[in-house]
Amino acid sequence: MKIINFPEKIIWFQSLFIYPIYLSGSIFIFNSLQLWILVGYALFWQVKLSLEPTNKIDSIDIRPWRSIPPLIWGWLISMILMGVTILVGVYENGYNSNEMMRSTISWMGDWSLLGIYPVLGYLLPIRPVVIYRSACVIAAQSLIAIPICYGAYLLKLPALIYLSLLERIIQNGKVYYLISWYTREVDSDGIRLVLFTPWGPALGLIGCIFFFYALEEKTLVWKWLGIVGSLAMMIASVSRGAYLFLPATVAIVWVIKNLSFIQFQLSLGISCFLGGLGSTLLLDSFQEFFGGVKSARKSSSQLRGELERVAFDRWTDSPIFGHGKQIPGPDFLKNMPIGSHHTWIGLLFTQGLTGFCLFFTPVVWSLIELSLKTKSNPVAHVALKALILVTFASFSDNIEKLAYIYWSTFLLIGAAYREVSPPGSWDLGNRPSLPDLPSQST
Repeated sequence: MKIINFPEKIIWFQSLFIYPIYLSGSIFIFNSLQLWILVGYALFWQVKLSLEPTNKIDSIDIRPWRSIPPLIWGWLISMILMGVTILVGVYENGYNSNEMMRSTISWMGDWSLLGIYPVLGYLLPIRPVVIYRSACVIAAQSLIAIPICYGAYLLKLPALIYLSLLERIIQNGKVYYLISWYTREVDSDGIRLVLFTPWGPALGLIGCIFFFYALEEKTLVWKWLGIVGSLAMMIASVSRGAYLFLPATVAIVWVIKNLSFIQFQLSLGISCFLGGLGSTLLLDSFQEFFGGVKSARKSSSQLRGELERVAFDRWTDSPIFGHGKQIPGPDFLKNMPIGSHHTWIGLLFTQGLTGFCLFFTPVVWSLIELSLKTKSNPVAHVALKALILVTFASFSDNIEKLAYIYWSTFLLIGAAYREVSPPGSWDLGNRPSLPDLPSQST
């Protein structure tokens, strides 16, 4: 597959060297810088195209900022307002200017990615096939890394390799700069892998996302390397959520695609009627199933429940703009930060009802629009599956903290709107639009 422009080269470089970048302790910094490099590139072309006649500029397919769709604007404006809400919360809770600066830097590495990547996906000529192949490349490398990590455990090497000194510069949490072979289970003597992610559930989430990307790969070898590698990432993560999210997403998207067919509607109606007859049995079965899932890691489930309860109770102390940031929990919460382990309750605690609405609105809007596009737009179909996975994960994790890992989901949301060129777009030179051409093995 030929990489044909600068934005694609940036993404391709990241996929080729993701493990060396991780081992250097700079994956959070690199992935965050990747965003701002692409922002600079997009701004350069927007200015250049505004100032110079199109026939004097080399062929490139750039969308004008004036044609950005409402949904994409919604994400950008919501995440900018999220940054403002964070600063208001920090100020109202009496934190000093240093804390406001830290909060701004933190916003640039998490929430801002969710607002800017959809814009870049729409404006820049980044083909979805590059995203899919990059995921397969990372998954293939993971097939090599996973047995090495398990080998380190068998050789009884220490779980932690080292802590990057870069953490002292950014100071956004040691977990993003820990280089580990593996991590140990709290409830057992088992282990779980994190690979290039900060914790196990994050690896499970990106493994699920990469699985759907791999299904879109055209080259058979890369396709199967991506499928097997992504499944191996999920299994190695030992993430209960990942095991549930993948089949649930497949089922939901299948229902959405077939909802318009009369045969499916009739079948659904009959199923609902029969389900109603056996509702008690079904409810008991579901409760028993989810009870078994929770008991598989009982102390973890109990800790999450306590964190959610405390965060929700404390939210009422500052309901509009929240407490500004997560705060260390007491001993009975094992010093876990209040506002962590749940995006929505965490938002209520840290950014109040304002922050909750600023995230809830574009998420629901995107799920509706992508669902409407999924039958006619292949990129929207993939973006919908990835966004559903992220939404599932939001109920057990602070997904804004993982935006530097699953950024491609939001890039694809923007790319889904490039399938049909809007009126007045800049399509320069004689180069045709960039189709998803069949890839060649490399």
